[in-house]
Amino acid sequence: MAIGSYIELDVEQEKYYKKTLKKYQGTQSSIIATPYKFLSREQIAARKSRQWMTEISLVWKTYSPELKAIWKLYAQNIHRTGWSLYMQEYCYRKKYELAYPPDPPELHQMMGLKLSNPSGVGIVKAWRYDVVVTGQINVRFTYKKSEVAPTAGLPFRVKAEAFYFFEGQNLSEEHTFDAPAGNVDWAQVDFDFGTASRYYFELIITFELNDYQADVMIDNFVITDNIGILLDEPWHIKAGKYWIYQVKTRKMGWSFTPAIGAPYVEIVYTGS
Repeated sequence: MAIGSYIELDVEQEKYYKKTLKKYQGTQSSIIATPYKFLSREQIAARKSRQWMTEISLVWKTYSPELKAIWKLYAQNIHRTGWSLYMQEYCYRKKYELAYPPDPPELHQMMGLKLSNPSGVGIVKAWRYDVVVTGQINVRFTYKKSEVAPTAGLPFRVKAEAFYFFEGQNLSEEHTFDAPAGNVDWAQVDFDFGTASRYYFELIITFELNDYQADVMIDNFVITDNIGILLDEPWHIKAGKYWIYQVKTRKMGWSFTPAIGAPYVEIVYTGS
């Protein structure tokens, strides 16, 4: 296995090194073969300025065992350690110039789904589809709602529908949750529905924000049935750019209207 290291050069050495590389750059056979990567003093200083691990570790070590246990408890929702969640929160807040160090996120994850209806007119929906489900079904999630203007129609609504066959008929069982009016700080929703041991060929969970000028953030979204966990959504963002999710295919995955993207459907940082 190759081992690399860094060497600091003074000004004269750096000039000589660059001059030598330039001279032999176009040759067919490499004249200089070295396992080292040389960085200028400016590059070394810039790299050190981006490394916050020591700083984060020093702050973490000042925390009491009780506070570390709280971070560990909240990290269990996303299958991580308390330290890794704390480090991710710390780096995010420092990078985007938010207040740090962070406080434990309590009921919510670091990232989550945001539904917005900026005009208060039209349909904004997110559907989650799953198949081969055995009752009884449990659905739980946390949400935060910021109301811009009250609605005369439906509030923020979550509808769960489970479909099954019985005596040649296509039937369904459902459960509906309607959020209260006004602003809602992080709150947990947890409900069971369906019939024990009944086989359902399809399950649809719908998040609706129709004709309602509000923003809703959703996370800790977990679906379980009689067998085990069907979904435990991590809201994973790849390289901070886009959400890695299962697009609806063969009645499984996510679907949105309007299509995912700002300002209607986004994956956002849920902290403040």
